[in-house]
Amino acid sequence: MVMYLGRCVEKGTKDQIFNNPRHPYTQALLSATPRLNPDDRRERIKLTGELPSPLNPPPGCAFNARCRRRFGPCTQLQPQLKDYGGQLVACFAVDQDENPQKSTPDGALPVPWPGASLPPWIKPGAYAYCRSLCHALRAFFVDYPKK
Repeated sequence: MVMYLGRCVEKGTKDQIFNNPRHPYTQALLSATPRLNPDDRRERIKLTGELPSPLNPPPGCAFNARCRRRFGPCTQLQPQLKDYGGQLVACFAVDQDENPQKSTPDGALPVPWPGASLPPWIKPGAYAYCRSLCHALRAFFVDYPKK
């Protein structure tokens, strides 16, 4: 299990984590480890940005301030662990890699249900962003303790 600021960002077998790190933090962490074989070279991922306070973590993904793959939902929503072939990863960028937004032959965006249409002012990626926001809101209201 790989944790960042007290949150699990990736979980899998030793082979999954070391041979196929998927979360950007895991990739950066493993790129910093020394190699026994000098011919086994990897790109060194140097993290930039401010290290957030564990007492006051940022909104959204805890790693978003230092992540080179950060985009829209990362700064606002906390990603949940998702299963990718037995490897659990909490990352919107990995989800986007695994479930790319498929466009129609004419380049139109996919629609939320058959027969629906999207207004022409909606930009690529907006549907996926709104869908993830809806899932986060639903999870908040389902999990929010009733008083």
